[in-house]
Amino acid sequence: MQTMDLKTRTPSSLNTLWDRLSRIVPGGPRSPVRAVPGSRVRTFVREELVRQFVLRELLAIRSRAVGLFLILWLSSDLFRPQWAVAVAILHIVTVLINHRSAKCVLDAVERKQDYTRKLRHLSIGMGATGFLWGALLWSFPIVETRTNAEFLVALTSIVAICLMMVAGALYPPAVRSSLVGASLGTLPIAIAIMPVVGPVLLVGFVILMGILLAFASVFLRQARRVALLHRQHIHLSRRLAKVNGALASSMEQLRILAERDSLTQMRNRGAFERAVDELKAEGLPDDRYIVALLDIDHFKQVNDRFGHAAGDAVLEHFGEVLGIWERHGPARIAARWGGEEFIVAARIDHATRPSAVIEELRAILAPPGRNPGWPTGLRVSASIGYCTCGTDFDLQRETSRADGALYRAKNEGRDCYRLAA
Repeated sequence: MQTMDLKTRTPSSLNTLWDRLSRIVPGGPRSPVRAVPGSRVRTFVREELVRQFVLRELLAIRSRAVGLFLILWLSSDLFRPQWAVAVAILHIVTVLINHRSAKCVLDAVERKQDYTRKLRHLSIGMGATGFLWGALLWSFPIVETRTNAEFLVALTSIVAICLMMVAGALYPPAVRSSLVGASLGTLPIAIAIMPVVGPVLLVGFVILMGILLAFASVFLRQARRVALLHRQHIHLSRRLAKVNGALASSMEQLRILAERDSLTQMRNRGAFERAVDELKAEGLPDDRYIVALLDIDHFKQVNDRFGHAAGDAVLEHFGEVLGIWERHGPARIAARWGGEEFIVAARIDHATRPSAVIEELRAILAPPGRNPGWPTGLRVSASIGYCTCGTDFDLQRETSRADGALYRAKNEGRDCYRLAA
């Protein structure tokens, strides 16, 4: 005899119905929130849903306060005004308690603390709120004609219950608590009028609750997707920030490689020309400038006698010293012009002698370098040619003038400086 398990013997239509009901009930075994992969992602989605739930509950609390003031205003026209006032006062107390609980939950979520107990208190408070909204209907007569005030109170209660369930859709226990509270609150009045209207009211209530649950499930599913997209957005934003940081660092390195000499870390010729243009743009029409070319004396002999490592040490020393000179002045620029030649430009005031600037350069270049590759006993000097000019000077023309003065200094014994004619 062939045996069949329970799932095989269960009709497929019942399995389909159970699957749909499991998906409709928020927080059920097939709820989409449970299908979120990864513990970190699940934690993030849960915290995000709780945060959005609390924010919506805080907004709903404000709307409930407006509804309660409306009920207190209409209470004198109700069949049992004392009962309506008493329920409204209790309702105000629950509103204050729920507001405090929601604030505590939101604060705990922001501080990454445990909020389970506070969230449970908020869910219980929402159940009590639903019960009190339903209890407002107890102040109505059973069979007598309804007044406009009673109609407004009933409409306010029904809308408040629906909004409360929608606001709690992001947290399934809050939906169940609100549903149970509202059902218990409306149960006495439903039983009282059942003989008059028949089972129509019960059927309508069940249909309404089913619609609300289905809407809550859809809302929860969409909220989960939004939370996942928000998580992905944060993750991509962080990665993009890292990529942008790395790109900015790479661009800065490329800029340095494009504008700096690799050996001396000084500006190259192109960067020097751009810096001179900026220096001229910052000056006044009557400012004076000095442009000087420096050439290391007998640099080829240093390479031949001590090796190219010693020559590199000399170039690094000149670059370091000229860099210090540049930083100690308000309007000074230095660069490696090519080979063993360096170039400087500076803005000087009318009281400063151009030769004083050149003497300062010679004084800081005279001491031997402290580089590890500097040979013992090596002394180097530099020949300098310079010229003075005004704000509208042409760098190429003034460089040519300084170069002519430099050749005069080299031809007249080196280790000296000459002014261009």
